[in-house]
Amino acid sequence: METTIAGRKVRFGNSAMDIDRDVPAVVFLHGAGMDHTVWQLQSRYVAHHGYRSIAVNLPGHDKSEGPPLASIEDMAAWVGELITTLDVAPAHVVGHSMGSLVALELAASSPDVVRSLILLGTAAAMPVNQALLDAAANDQHMAGEMMTSWSHHTSVQVGGHDVPGYWQLASSSHLIDRCPAGTLAVDLTACNAYQGGIEAASQIDAPVTLILGQNDKMTSPRAAEPLIDELGDVSVVTIPDAGHMAMIEDSKAVRQAIMAALASN
Repeated sequence: METTIAGRKVRFGNSAMDIDRDVPAVVFLHGAGMDHTVWQLQSRYVAHHGYRSIAVNLPGHDKSEGPPLASIEDMAAWVGELITTLDVAPAHVVGHSMGSLVALELAASSPDVVRSLILLGTAAAMPVNQALLDAAANDQHMAGEMMTSWSHHTSVQVGGHDVPGYWQLASSSHLIDRCPAGTLAVDLTACNAYQGGIEAASQIDAPVTLILGQNDKMTSPRAAEPLIDELGDVSVVTIPDAGHMAMIEDSKAVRQAIMAALASN
């Protein structure tokens, strides 16, 4: 699907389902260097089970026209404008990693467009390893390999996915490799610079569900504790034997957690 924000084309996935304005919308936000397809094992299920599914490509990602936005605050303002343009407010907002920071900032700055939050691979702050920042600035393929290695728990790196023949490491690496040149570096720099997570969490009234990979090396469950302390209406779901890419590593468990959170809010 396609729309226009500030004169630039925006592409988003709706799982080949028409947007039914009589049912709640679920907006999926991807992480750094990724795009809407990272949610394909959840967004399609949501679309066929009573919700409008809108899996967003942020500016400069996939076929959404750039340039990429340089701060989490700018991304949040852009998502708010998209939700308003599509006339789907208030929406449930699901964010992964960078997308979870965007969702937090959106709920704090534009509470009228957010019905609930579901945050995966999240933390109060997301400082980025300098070697990864350098690799993203100079060699995107190396950055993708680093992110892929760190993002997946050891147990899932040898196969055994719910979807037969699905190779998680190659899929994640390819997803980052196809990101337009320069976009990953902008994304990681925005994550590294963002310091507003705690303040945003303290301002949020909407119900929040955190879905955390038990073995997440990039945003450890411990790094989410300051958010949990600040959030009022919060639930936490831990996915065993999953890392930062829990929506791929254990797609069924994450799907079930998302559906339970949607049903309760």
